[in-house]
Amino acid sequence: MPGNVGNAAPSATLPAGLCALFTRKEDYPVMRNEFASGDSVRGLLGSSTRNGWQQTRRGVPVETEALRDFYEARSGPLEAFYFVDEFGVTKTVRFATEWSQVLRLGRGEVSFELVQLA
Repeated sequence: MPGNVGNAAPSATLPAGLCALFTRKEDYPVMRNEFASGDSVRGLLGSSTRNGWQQTRRGVPVETEALRDFYEARSGPLEAFYFVDEFGVTKTVRFATEWSQVLRLGRGEVSFELVQLA
């Protein structure tokens, strides 16, 4: 059917050496309608949470370059990939944010977020 979007088709896995020190987030997607009277109606948009992971990492230039290469190979937040979470479960994710990097002498600090797709 025209206009339908297919499921994500991951083609790579984020290397385990670059997967350290993530902060896990869980989001309950909620629909909220507010009325002029101040009342509101809320409803859950799904049957489960939407997981995400955030990382701010200081690394040596070789690690930062490897992570940047992986990010660019996925076209940033465009392409899905596999990520093995802290419980050893493989998830289909994509980058949720743009690349952010702070350069310091001898080390770079990189921060980004991943969001679970399926």
